[in-house]
Amino acid sequence: MKEITFGVPQKEVFGLLGVNGAGKTTTFNMLTGHVVPTDGAASICNSSVLTQMIASRRHLGYCPQFDATQANMTGREHLLFYAQLRGVPKQQQKQLVDSLIIQLGLKQHADRTAGTYSGGNRRKLSVGIALVGNPPVVLLDEPSTGMV
Repeated sequence: MKEITFGVPQKEVFGLLGVNGAGKTTTFNMLTGHVVPTDGAASICNSSVLTQMIASRRHLGYCPQFDATQANMTGREHLLFYAQLRGVPKQQQKQLVDSLIIQLGLKQHADRTAGTYSGGNRRKLSVGIALVGNPPVVLLDEPSTGMV
């Protein structure tokens, strides 16, 4: 990937499109800190992903291209775990998790282990994880793959 430049204003939806191998996933990996850029600069909500990674990640929800769910945890447990990690106040966690389960269409699957989910339902759970805590920036790498 070479010389990519873009900015996204607040409350804007931005689609990063390109053919296979164009660098979309690599761009997301740089923004999340999984890959260190060899040149240039990047920031999320005015926090540098190079020098202020912890601060930039506080503003970020991420659904990777391949699901990062744990087979032995239920969907509800995943969402509750991430709510705790993201600092959602304890008294708001149950309501948030229940709301996401309904919005994602996972009500009948919420208390089953993610290892029993179809690919589409694992994708829905991964999108839900990215939305926990209402981060100002959400990166979704092929979020609809396998969904119906």
